[in-house]
Amino acid sequence: MMAESDTLQNTERSVTRPRLRVVTIIAAALLAVMVLIFSLLPYAVEQGGLIWLKQHGVKDARIDNVDLNLFSGAVALEGLKSGDGLNIKQLKFKFDWQPLWHHVVHIRFLELSESNLKLLKENGLWRVEGILSEAGGLPDSEVARSGMDEQSGTNEASDRWLFVVDDLVLNAVDVAVKSDLFELSLPVKSLRFSLSGLKQQEQMVVNSFELGNTVFSGFGYSIQTKGAKLTGKFTFSAWAEDVVASIKSDQISVGLQGLTMNGNKDRLSVNAGDVALDGIAIRGRDHISIESVSLDKIHIRQALKEQGTLMLASLGLSGIDISLDDKAVLSKLAMKKINLKRLQAHDFGEMDQSLSLAAVQVQAFAMPSTGHFQIRTLDMNSVDINHAFNNQGMLQMKQLSAEGINADLKGPVTIASIGLKQLKSDNPGGRHQTIEIADAALSGMSITPGKSLNIVDVLLQKADMSGPAMGQSGSRQAMGGFEHARLKGLAMHAGKPVTFDMLKIDAIQLPSHGKGSLGSVASLQADDAVFDPSGMYRFRQLKVDRMQVYLIRQKNGHLLLPKLSNEAQNNGGTISTTVQKQAGKQRGNRKRQVVIIDHAEVGAGSWIDFRDESVLPAFKTTLKIKRFNLTPLDSSGKRPGKLVLRAQIGKAGILIAQGSINPVAGSRFSTDMHVVLKDGNLSRLSGYVEAEFGRSVKTGQFNLDSDIRINHNRIDAKNKMLIRKLELGDSKQAGKGGKKVSLAGGMSIDMALDMLRNNDGDIELNVPVSGPLDDPNINLGNIINKALLTSLSTGAMTYAALILQPYGSIILAADLARGFIKDAVKPKLTPIGFEERAVNLSPRMTEYIVKIATLMEKKNLRLQVCGFATRIEGEVVMQPVSSDQPGQANARAFVGQPALEDTQLLELAQKRSDAVMAALREHKIAARRLFNCRPQIDESNKEAQPRVELLLD
Repeated sequence: MMAESDTLQNTERSVTRPRLRVVTIIAAALLAVMVLIFSLLPYAVEQGGLIWLKQHGVKDARIDNVDLNLFSGAVALEGLKSGDGLNIKQLKFKFDWQPLWHHVVHIRFLELSESNLKLLKENGLWRVEGILSEAGGLPDSEVARSGMDEQSGTNEASDRWLFVVDDLVLNAVDVAVKSDLFELSLPVKSLRFSLSGLKQQEQMVVNSFELGNTVFSGFGYSIQTKGAKLTGKFTFSAWAEDVVASIKSDQISVGLQGLTMNGNKDRLSVNAGDVALDGIAIRGRDHISIESVSLDKIHIRQALKEQGTLMLASLGLSGIDISLDDKAVLSKLAMKKINLKRLQAHDFGEMDQSLSLAAVQVQAFAMPSTGHFQIRTLDMNSVDINHAFNNQGMLQMKQLSAEGINADLKGPVTIASIGLKQLKSDNPGGRHQTIEIADAALSGMSITPGKSLNIVDVLLQKADMSGPAMGQSGSRQAMGGFEHARLKGLAMHAGKPVTFDMLKIDAIQLPSHGKGSLGSVASLQADDAVFDPSGMYRFRQLKVDRMQVYLIRQKNGHLLLPKLSNEAQNNGGTISTTVQKQAGKQRGNRKRQVVIIDHAEVGAGSWIDFRDESVLPAFKTTLKIKRFNLTPLDSSGKRPGKLVLRAQIGKAGILIAQGSINPVAGSRFSTDMHVVLKDGNLSRLSGYVEAEFGRSVKTGQFNLDSDIRINHNRIDAKNKMLIRKLELGDSKQAGKGGKKVSLAGGMSIDMALDMLRNNDGDIELNVPVSGPLDDPNINLGNIINKALLTSLSTGAMTYAALILQPYGSIILAADLARGFIKDAVKPKLTPIGFEERAVNLSPRMTEYIVKIATLMEKKNLRLQVCGFATRIEGEVVMQPVSSDQPGQANARAFVGQPALEDTQLLELAQKRSDAVMAALREHKIAARRLFNCRPQIDESNKEAQPRVELLLD
């Protein structure tokens, strides 16, 4: 049995061994075949690729090496060259086999280095340059858009492949793309792309790339950048219904170097130095945020019109937050800060305007909805706008700031505050003027376009306006200004009155005339104003403080006012007949404007200085306001106003007016006033008397007590006049009204005046005036007094001579009066002497005046004060000055003051008499006892001394 079993075993072994050999041989053969296949596969792939390339028109193609590892799914390709369109130095990638059964190409790693790729698109088909595309291939647009195969009618969704790359690395890869519409040169210096979590709910992508000199041209534009960088990561869900909506990103950064964009055929062109975007975050389709955006050296041509240019040194944005709606349209925008430096814009707008900005900063910009934006703060520095108002205007600002801007472009706009510093506007509206404002502040502004404007408070500091000087080509002069202006509670509503609570302007400078000025106003305030569209302007109160106004009536009789434009200056201040007719038509069609001031007041200390150069000597006086109230002032004529006026005229005159007045132009003008004038200086009026009667007024005072009623163009006035110490003198003027004077019996003016005088030498008259305003009836009435001239007693003159020593003595002088009455002997005091062209009293003469004041006080005397200038003062006085030049020891130069005209000499004489009058008033001598004579020029003696003569009465 054992032998039998051994035999069976041996037999089985003998049978098994051949089978094992067969299996081994087959396995070895299969292995050899597989090894052969694996060994030949790279060669086959290489040869197959070359054959395919040559079949597609590539004449020069080669592949240096192909390395395949099918077990691990690794492929390496080196030295692929296909003409000029494809050149790959090295390509490596690893892939998974299993996903291929599910139409998924899953490449775990792909690296492409030092390669060139040129893509062309012809007839709607993309191909590599030098490689012919297959006939019958579909354009890429059809592949993207069509979901059905038109020939088979099958749904392409079932045959769609998903291409996924986990890690992509590109180094020194140049891509060139060319089509009928555009060309692109894209040199990729480096690219890193990593995708993870493919089988999870959310996938993460980490990427970075760097580009070289990139050029794009097409669609009428050429875009170039010297370099570009991108780094960042984002996540998405490949299995979501809306893949784009699932995208999320954080901390993506983009940088561009040397960006330029040029448009063909005069289109927009842009140049920028560097562009950087940092901290880009994306949340699906509807939200994007950017930490910061910066651009520098920006130059845009044809930015705003065909020839316009825009230049910026730098632009920075931070904290950008963008929201989009379901149609990918911007719905919300927010930025924490906007910084702009050195902006210049040229040739924009209709008038070739230019704009320059040193810096702009915006804090917390927000656009919560379309057409609506909010800004927390806005700052602009050094703003210059040329042609701001017309083709000549210019606007400059050192700084403009605003806070709390809330604007709806189709609705209301609110601004918490606006600040402005150093505003200058040249030629606004073509009027050749310049307006400068040092500082301006506005708060609480609310605007509804076409409906309303409200401003809580406006403050202006240091405003000045200048314009062309009268009669001086090319020169300019001040046209007015103020130190402070404040406007409160301004409200404007469509169809309703414009109102404001208060307007106050301080330190107002009135316009200039030549080298002088019209004056100033310390303060002007208007309260509770209402400007009705119907033409009614109403103020609860209008108050003027410390008004100082200079008015000049020129020799031609016109009141001197500054011309406000070169056009008026060139036309001699005249307006063409056509313009006058047009203006007349406009005035005829315009409603009559009504001004109502419930209470008008001019503060004490205000004055008006008036000079009339149409008469010789010129009339000059000053009206000083002590009190002025008018309640109300109603130009409609419905309510008369109550006027209270108290003022000083000249050096000592007093004007008092009280009563009612209705200041309506035309026949409705009416008054019921009581007017008192005290101690008016008649010698100042000599120019008017000489022009009419050919006689001068040497001295005299005028007093008036009058009740005046005017109604319906008729006057009814009762005037009580007191003329003290009136004396007439000769005049070089012939006069034009003397022939019209008709006195009883052909009596001369001097004789009539002598007969009117009382024992004190004064004239008292009651002169009623009645009749039409344009031709009133003035009845002098009967002569009620005849003057009897009196003289001082011998004892009085002796006392005067003693008290005035040693400064002066009494000189007895007799003058014959014109007519038949002889003037009495009147005592003259020793004159008060002055140096040539001097108007100030010497210490010696000041002591003399003290003695004169004592004499007048003891004896209750009156005194005439007559100022004289000498002809010698008007001549040029030349004084020798030794020369300092070497070799000219004996040479002599002469200098001197310029000559003075007669009007200047008369002013010099008047100032001397004013100085003596002022000194006497300082010693308690009443103005009613002092009489200022008409100033005179001493023609009789060239050796005469400049002086003030004193005549006792």
